[in-house]
Amino acid sequence: MFLSAFSYEKVRDEVEALKVEYASKIHRVLSDIQGQLLGIPAATVVVATQMNKADVMGAAFITNAAVLLGAFIFGIFLTLLLKNQSHTLEVIETEVARQKRQLKSELYEITDGFDATFKMLEKRIGHQRLILRTVGLVVGVGLLLSYVAFWMLNSTVVKAMFQ
Repeated sequence: MFLSAFSYEKVRDEVEALKVEYASKIHRVLSDIQGQLLGIPAATVVVATQMNKADVMGAAFITNAAVLLGAFIFGIFLTLLLKNQSHTLEVIETEVARQKRQLKSELYEITDGFDATFKMLEKRIGHQRLILRTVGLVVGVGLLLSYVAFWMLNSTVVKAMFQ
């Protein structure tokens, strides 16, 4: 009886250590790119304040085009970064599932006691995935709005270029 309690305690401690390790890895998915995410509001302010109405091809049009190009480059890089972090999250999710399967196959008698730990990790992974998708959506909407602002401020020049 002492031996089985010792084994259970050892397994419980290992599962708790896994929980902390994977929770930390899941948290890092967003914290690793937090600085870049803070650039979204800054980029929005730059786009909103730097574009001016342009009726002729000139400095205002070139400035507007440069601001739009910068916004698109920022958006592309941020989208690639989000995709990379999404792949990182998939790897973590696969590893958590593997650990869960391994525990169930080796210690099937006691695995029900650890379901809450794995459910918590799966829920946190889902939450992080939702955040990444939301940020991606915000980036897409921001790029669309940047283009709309560019078009509204430069439509006269753009139309003249293609006539």
